[in-house]
Amino acid sequence: MRVYIKPGGQRGYSGHCINLPQNVKELAMSLPRYPKDLAVIIVKAKGRENTFKDVTVRKQKVHNALVWLINNNPHYSELLINEDALNSLPEDGVPPGLMTVETDDDIVSDDNCSPDVGPPTDNPSEDIVYNDSTEMSSFLPVGEQQQQEIEAVRNQLSENEPMPWPSVENEPLNEYQISHLATMAFPTLFPDGKGDPTNQGLLRDVPLHERIKHLLKFAEIIDGKWVYRFANHPRFSYWAFNMIQRKRILQQSGIFLKQNPGEAHLTIDELREMAASNNTNVFMSKVSRYVGNIAGTNAYWNRVREELKAIITSVGAPTLFFTFSSADMHWPELHALFKTDTDNELGNSTSDVRRQNVINNPHVVDWFFTQRLESFVKHWLYDTLGAKWHWFRYEYQGRGSIHCHGTAKLNNDPGLCQLTQTALKGFLAQKFKDENDCSDTTELEQ
Repeated sequence: MRVYIKPGGQRGYSGHCINLPQNVKELAMSLPRYPKDLAVIIVKAKGRENTFKDVTVRKQKVHNALVWLINNNPHYSELLINEDALNSLPEDGVPPGLMTVETDDDIVSDDNCSPDVGPPTDNPSEDIVYNDSTEMSSFLPVGEQQQQEIEAVRNQLSENEPMPWPSVENEPLNEYQISHLATMAFPTLFPDGKGDPTNQGLLRDVPLHERIKHLLKFAEIIDGKWVYRFANHPRFSYWAFNMIQRKRILQQSGIFLKQNPGEAHLTIDELREMAASNNTNVFMSKVSRYVGNIAGTNAYWNRVREELKAIITSVGAPTLFFTFSSADMHWPELHALFKTDTDNELGNSTSDVRRQNVINNPHVVDWFFTQRLESFVKHWLYDTLGAKWHWFRYEYQGRGSIHCHGTAKLNNDPGLCQLTQTALKGFLAQKFKDENDCSDTTELEQ
């Protein structure tokens, strides 16, 4: 999985993260490890004035953290503190023996990012829709290519060559049954091991996505400000969403033979023979994958598009179209949610503070936007205008902010399509009359 920064500072991700346990017990019996033994390569990017930011380690902080974990986290209870390795760390400096690589590529600093002044915007990249990315066009995890997809279909049809499942010794692995996986992957978020959504010992059978939702809503007051520990983490929400999405794909995706009456006689043996042949294009044209229930995939949006077409065919063309943009940098009510005290401090908040609020709390921004939109639909679209039906979808702009495109049909629809045709006929008739000397205008007036 790759987490990256979009223009403006908001985050995005691509790829997938597969969770598999590693046999590292012999290395985890004592901490800290010597810097030279760390399986980590630090890439130091060039900053301003050709400077490089080093990794700073404080020995006392490391000691205090280990003592706390041993006393409070059950996964660290039997851990021993390696005093020799601890004493080799600097009091406050760069530890020796770290493997580092310096790159001459300039990093994008905040000064070079285009300032977010809210809608409207003159930046055409704002309207880039990431929901239609080709990365989600496959039923396989993001990043798999067509050739791998063909191999997966062949394996599904093959009796003698089943798809191998990762294993340790003779035990097959299942990342969704690894207890306390989140605690081991994110020890800073679960320092005492409590609240882990992957805890297999939970008494109540709560769906994984509901456990994650609870954590994202969890907030603490730190220095007079609401802090969402899990939602603010740069990788946890992407890791959790990715795991939920892949689980849904494994449970709900399928491969089907296209309904062609002329090929209804094909047997499974004939399909296996076609899959084993070199003419894979012919074979792939006869099968189709279905992930229409997986929200966010191209198949899902294709299904929704066909449903929208069916609605319009049934009830007629919509009366209006609308687009809602998110003024997330300017809504005072939104930024009041990040403060425990709404004194004059809110009005004096700088653009940098508001920008950081948006970057650190995308879940709150999205929730606030959806609440405003739902209020608009209920009180204005239906109660005031008298809508008969409506439809909309959420999208995300190039910088990561949410917006919405929608359409609606009113009960008192004036028949805009017919009015448009009538107006067009009148315009063309008047234009013809102005350009030609018509003594008899009876036909034109009709």
